Amino acid sequence: AYGESKNYSATSSTPTNNSGTFSFTKITLTPNPVKIGVASKLYATASGSNLTYKWTTSHGDLFGNGASIYYSDSCIGEYTITCVVSDGVHSATITIPITVSN
Repeated sequence: AYGESKNYSATSSTPTNNSGTFSFTKITLTPNPVKIGVASKLYATASGSNLTYKWTTSHGDLFGNGASIYYSDSCIGEYTITCVVSDGVHSATITIPITVSN
């Protein structure tokens, strides 16, 4: 490959993604159980580059975006909250059960 030129401009803006750099380990909810009308904080523990977070819930309301958001509900019950974290190459999903009480 002597004398061969390489064009790195196409790859310079792409982050290197070594295996093991992406992880999504847990969702923390505080306080838990959730009290009616009181916002609980959700925090996704994840690491990697250019992470995106997609939160969904089976019931109730989610506020904010990113790794840390808030959840509230006005109905007693058992529900779930799901977060999908992606770095554009890898993605991981965690769903946690939640209890709403008064």
